[in-house]
Amino acid sequence: MKNILIIFSFAFFLTLAGCNDSHQKKQRQQHNLPTVAAEIIKPVTIAAPHNLELTATITAVQRADIAARISGNIISLPVTVGQKVEKEELLAELDSSNFTAAVREAEVALNH
Repeated sequence: MKNILIIFSFAFFLTLAGCNDSHQKKQRQQHNLPTVAAEIIKPVTIAAPHNLELTATITAVQRADIAARISGNIISLPVTVGQKVEKEELLAELDSSNFTAAVREAEVALNH
């Protein structure tokens, strides 16, 4: 038991001897690394603002150009600019009175 204690003590002292500063200086000199001065700064707590205002431009991922097949006055807009819509959702309703009258005239002309 005494021998084991002596061996461990000897190994411990050899480890400490290997950690001396002269060994590190020799390694630095071999690699030609300069010593750099460092500044130590203590962290400080400051009050951070709770609101942050930023200016940005938002661009849609998808975009669609809309055109009517017939001309007419818009009588209803069930959606607003920027609103998310689903496929085939009604975006605008056109006044069909002029178109309906034109279709009736064409039908009458065709039957006579």
